[in-house]
Amino acid sequence: TTDLRYIEEFGITFAATGRDIYAFFEEEESIEPIRFSGVNARVLRQTSSGDLITHDGRTVVKIEVGSSDTIELFDATSEHENRKIEDIFVDTDDSIWVVAGADLFHWNEGELEHFNYYIDPKRFPSRSNMLVKVFRDLQGDLYVVASDEGHLDHQGVYLDGGLLKLGEFGFERVKTREKPNW
Repeated sequence: TTDLRYIEEFGITFAATGRDIYAFFEEEESIEPIRFSGVNARVLRQTSSGDLITHDGRTVVKIEVGSSDTIELFDATSEHENRKIEDIFVDTDDSIWVVAGADLFHWNEGELEHFNYYIDPKRFPSRSNMLVKVFRDLQGDLYVVASDEGHLDHQGVYLDGGLLKLGEFGFERVKTREKPNW
């Protein structure tokens, strides 16, 4: 299993295996998984209305509450590198942030925004080809974690990764002394 999501109001635990999603019902006498969906998912998240947000390979999908049907939202693909989806974050406004390889995607009500160091290093200064996490801290600030791939360089800049914070004017690199309180 690569990710679990418990939905208390239904008494169901969903398990993403990388090949399928299984459901475990807590009211059953024996805990036998039921194949819930055939999507190729490793990450499970949930919206404020209870819908599951996950992925089928590089396609981000929604599974509405009470259904096992998938609704395709967007493809997390790029002209530069197409790596697997590492993380999905459902924001407080139910918009969706996705990291995959060097790419960060932000989907909000059908509009897709794409960030990538190779495309625009000033707009998205990740200095990495491997993004691993997107999250908000306790103060509500949005961060992206970029892996240190310092053995590689791009146009003379070592890909040493780091932590990025979304500020008023876009993403900025976080200096070590400014890292968030977990």
